[in-house]
Amino acid sequence: MRLSAHQLSIELPGGWDGRIYARPIELAGNRQPLRGAAALPKKAATLHAANFALPKDDGDFGTTATASMPSWGAFLALTEYVPGNGLRPGAGLFASKHLPRELKAVSFSSRALLLARPGQTGLQQFFSHRERPFCLYVVLGSSEHVELALAPLNRVLDSIAISAADPHRDS
Repeated sequence: MRLSAHQLSIELPGGWDGRIYARPIELAGNRQPLRGAAALPKKAATLHAANFALPKDDGDFGTTATASMPSWGAFLALTEYVPGNGLRPGAGLFASKHLPRELKAVSFSSRALLLARPGQTGLQQFFSHRERPFCLYVVLGSSEHVELALAPLNRVLDSIAISAADPHRDS
């Protein structure tokens, strides 16, 4: 199954679930628009994929999905950040220029989890692709199944396509 929206696309194998959505960008606390804000997208995209059924509504980093994921489960979130207030694509935390396509077992740690849950392990990798800053967040249901999860997970990652940002996108 191929999903495409918000300049993101992914090919999901049988048994996987996914969605791509965008949330409105709010300039919280800023009384005036950021310099260059007119060129910023009006929404930031997030992609979720998992080898189990995803909940209908969840946070950008899948806290609901990962709370009930099976021990054999694999969940990934690709969440876009908005440039401004010091965040620049290709600089600092987002200096890497490529979406990780081949994850290694050694990269996973329970310390990388947004919410630590018994047995789970994860990773976070920040990067920029086509001038769009992202975080790839991956959670595995069990640290004992990392090696088994990597081949299908890497195939799914390899299928992700990211198009250049469209500053006029509304949806």
